[in-house]
Amino acid sequence: EEGAKTAITYKEGDQSLVKEIRDPRGIATIEIYNAHGLLLKKEISGSLHEEFDYDAALRLIRHDHLTFSYT
Repeated sequence: EEGAKTAITYKEGDQSLVKEIRDPRGIATIEIYNAHGLLLKKEISGSLHEEFDYDAALRLIRHDHLTFSYT
């Protein structure tokens, strides 16, 4: 579709940043970042929900059902 655009908006929360990406079809992707800029959650309307956890050294330790360890 000619002229179709993707819109990106940002909202600052308390110790977080919410990024919304809305594609030309109106489908929204929501990403929530913490104060360190690390992705905490990602959701796509009606199809995807992912969560991320980090250790004290800011290393990814969990992505949904996957876990990570460092030596």
